Amino acid sequence: MSDNFTINPCLSCHKKFKDGNYDVNNINQCCYETLDAFQGTGSVNSVRRSEAAKNCVECVNNAIKNSGKDPCDLRISPPALWGNVPHFFPSLLNETKDVKRAGDECKKMCLGTSYPNQCVENCDTDMNAVEMYDGKEVGEVTEKKVTYQKLSSSKYEKSNKMVYYISVVIVIILLLFLVWKMYN
Repeated sequence: MSDNFTINPCLSCHKKFKDGNYDVNNINQCCYETLDAFQGTGSVNSVRRSEAAKNCVECVNNAIKNSGKDPCDLRISPPALWGNVPHFFPSLLNETKDVKRAGDECKKMCLGTSYPNQCVENCDTDMNAVEMYDGKEVGEVTEKKVTYQKLSSSKYEKSNKMVYYISVVIVIILLLFLVWKMYN
């Protein structure tokens, strides 16, 4: 990734699915694919270990919360990255140093691919991920502060009722057994 621009794959994927008709897996796939396009590794293991992967982790967790679930209940891991549809935009951006020109060239290059429609979609998604180039704003810049809350017993009880109650019953049985052993 170049030092001259910042990327926000989360923002880009929300623009891609702006109608709200998406599922958490779509956001997950889109975010990690877009991030990989800019890192150029082709490996989900390399991508998820990167500093920029925090953007995707926060994005997926927010999508889970927005779906009415809790990230503790619904655990989504980084997806497989197939790479069957090319992402031309990141390399063109590094070459041209111009977001619009790189986007236009990217769409032209897509015409010769096996999946031209998905390739053009990748161009748009990758282009929307660029927030800043040489200090100039490209898309809307959002700063998302994610606060991590410790899981209190009441939240734990709500998210895992059966496990919570079984644990309480086991502790009570163990205490009763210890008290019985002490007096016998």
